[in-house]
Amino acid sequence: MHTTSILVKLTVGFAAKASLRCKASKEYFLYCRRRFFRRDIAIIWDKETKEISCLKIKDMDILVKNEELLKSFSDYLFENGAEKNHFGIPPLDFLQSFVLFKENIKSEKDFWVKYRHILKLSNSTENSYTHLEIPKKSGGSRRVYRVDFYLKSLQRWVLVNILEQLPCGAYAYAYRKGRSVLGNAALHTGKNVLVKLDIKSFFDSITYSKVYGVFAEYTGYPKPVLTFLTKICTLNNRLPQGAVTSPALSNLVMAPIDEKIAEWCSGHSITYSRYCDDMAFSGSFDPGRLIYHIKKLLGAYGFELNGEKSIVAKQGMCQNVTGIVVNNKPRVDKEYTRKIRQEMYYIEKLGVEQHLRNMKPARFVTAKRVLKVNYMKSLLGRINYALFINPNDSEMGKYKYSVTEWLKRNSSYDDGLKEKRDDDLFSFYLDENLPF
Repeated sequence: MHTTSILVKLTVGFAAKASLRCKASKEYFLYCRRRFFRRDIAIIWDKETKEISCLKIKDMDILVKNEELLKSFSDYLFENGAEKNHFGIPPLDFLQSFVLFKENIKSEKDFWVKYRHILKLSNSTENSYTHLEIPKKSGGSRRVYRVDFYLKSLQRWVLVNILEQLPCGAYAYAYRKGRSVLGNAALHTGKNVLVKLDIKSFFDSITYSKVYGVFAEYTGYPKPVLTFLTKICTLNNRLPQGAVTSPALSNLVMAPIDEKIAEWCSGHSITYSRYCDDMAFSGSFDPGRLIYHIKKLLGAYGFELNGEKSIVAKQGMCQNVTGIVVNNKPRVDKEYTRKIRQEMYYIEKLGVEQHLRNMKPARFVTAKRVLKVNYMKSLLGRINYALFINPNDSEMGKYKYSVTEWLKRNSSYDDGLKEKRDDDLFSFYLDENLPF
């Protein structure tokens, strides 16, 4: 019987125990060293019989080192029947498994270099973040973090292969494919009473233990893997704003809380939805009683309401949900469109550069340069947002055509000092012109 094996040393005490759970359908190979018993155990899959055997060996050299198969290790796991739990996430029985799934391994030496690098990084993630203070429209600033390329690549893998496969409830509308601010606002159109509540220091309130609990509840991974995943997704025992995993994790942490809130609201004929830290409630009810109950429920989970941002709006008042007016039908706030109209007027009258020099926005005017292309792209984004809410707005349609044509004529040259935005979340935090 001919066998082919991969040489991958896993120096973990429970390796042999874990290997006994392997099934023939897994089609992969592990070489496990049990350091406590000072002996080597090879787990070998036979291609012909599709059987897995566990052998004790004295010399690792008797194993055949098949670097080509090692290189395509992750393909074997995903394409040839690797076991996954009922959410369809990868089976990470060992911390080393993460390296084999995530990295393109070319050799045994390459495996160990990347494994040690990932392990070292997880124990000092603070070195991979750069913090920025972003001014808030309401005053003060928001601390946002830029993540370096490698840690971000690890987080991206966790996001795509684990977090996006997990259910985050029916009431979260932020950071989810197929959902938007418009869908969130439409739920509360034409209601007698609208109450908006804000969760204070939302991301900072999501602690290491909460994130660990999410991974533990949904994945069933062993403790070393849970600890590793939690470390690379948190900073200083908190969820960092700017990490690509933070939005999905926030929704997963809030999922059971959303369910409890929705259950109470259902009994009182109240419509509930949440967009990040903005909670919206609409219907016919006593606002004071609602606020008291939500404050008590959030407190039980370690969250706190921001009383300064609590808003009660009844019919006849402007009812606004995540920047969209919902009194009769969803529409953009008049002030939002008025500002775009004003900027377009001065652009047509003075030209883009002179308009920026008069307005002097810090993002687009520096001591040496006027970032015209960046500004026009930002303006186009705001126009597109207005058209997203109301696609039939002919005025905004004309503005979009004018700005697009200007960009076609002028964006071929180097505008200099262009902002580098790592991901959609980072762009969200940087854009002070968003209406909410």
